[in-house]
Amino acid sequence: MTSARDAAAEGEATALAVEGQTCTPGFTVQVVLSWTPSGAGTQWVDFSLQNDGFSGAYVHGGPFDATRSQATLNNLEPQRNYYVRVSTWDGAEWQRSDLFAFTTGCLPYEASPPTHVAGASISDTAARFSWTAGNGNVWYCLDYAETPEELVGQTGTWRNSGCGMTGSTHDVQGMHCSRTYVARIWAWTTQGGMHSAQVKVTTQPCASTITAATNQRALFAAPDMARLAWTPGSNNIWYCVDLALSQADLLSFGPTWENFCGFTEPELELRRLECETVYYYRVYTWNFHVNAHGIVRNFMTADCDLDDEEATVLEVDVHKSEGGIYRAEVLVELPNGCHLPGSYRISRDDTRVEITVDNLVQPPLTTCSQAAGTHLWTIRLGADFSEGVTYEVEVNDEVSDFFTAS
Repeated sequence: MTSARDAAAEGEATALAVEGQTCTPGFTVQVVLSWTPSGAGTQWVDFSLQNDGFSGAYVHGGPFDATRSQATLNNLEPQRNYYVRVSTWDGAEWQRSDLFAFTTGCLPYEASPPTHVAGASISDTAARFSWTAGNGNVWYCLDYAETPEELVGQTGTWRNSGCGMTGSTHDVQGMHCSRTYVARIWAWTTQGGMHSAQVKVTTQPCASTITAATNQRALFAAPDMARLAWTPGSNNIWYCVDLALSQADLLSFGPTWENFCGFTEPELELRRLECETVYYYRVYTWNFHVNAHGIVRNFMTADCDLDDEEATVLEVDVHKSEGGIYRAEVLVELPNGCHLPGSYRISRDDTRVEITVDNLVQPPLTTCSQAAGTHLWTIRLGADFSEGVTYEVEVNDEVSDFFTAS
């Protein structure tokens, strides 16, 4: 007859047992497994859901030293059978313990939607929502609309915000002032998607006064495009830019008048313009209650003979300015007198901001001054950056700068 001590001396771990089980808040089971080690060498713990002699898929945990006699198995499913062995490497071959089977405790759970949903207005265009996580909630979206029917049907004024978030509070921006919204939380759970109950919130009243945007200006004007910018007035929420080929058409909405509406940033890039052409424009602003027009300004697009050429970037520096706005200062080279500051384009993909900066170049037969120069662009990146996240701003695939939003 062979004792447990004799078996251990031959290299196999013995006396596998469950020392304790704990039901975790995430509805998984934590099991403490114990055994008597042989001391022959490094140990590993193998466990599986199948009683197939470990010929199929199984989890391999370790390595543990030769005297280790206990291991904690995490994230096991409740009310499931598991099959375990301890494998010991004696320097020449694996010594396997006898198979040990056990069943996890803890009652299976039912996932549940978020509860205690609350909402409160924090400004005339924003509201803050909070909720308590339900069972098995993994991540959330916040749905809102102006009527319960549109909220449930996901039509009309329905919008969603913050999808993928794991916290239990969220601020929704860009809402209308003096408006009542119905909202609910959608949770992705371990058993599928679930909605919370609905909650109502009314944004703060619209301002009864407004002032027009000021400092209207063209940041650049290339042959076929221009970027306009302005300083917001008081209680400005969103903008239109009215554009025409004459001041008369601009003011009377004549044949050449057109407008670009519904954006909230104080900059607008205009494309498909005619070269060597004077354009008249003004900025219209609204706060859902009152509106105002800026003064009439004009700009002229660049010569038709000028070409675009990607600029050589010398330096990039990103900084945060007043009002939480991030800006990129981009220093580019002007190789000679035939190179002029041109234009820039911005695109963003998650934590990466890409900027393309071009110079305008005069025709090759033009006599050019050989004096080189530089031009410093100050490019608005906006304020939509998450605190604590690091972003890269790369210009012309040449030079980049990193910043961590604060």
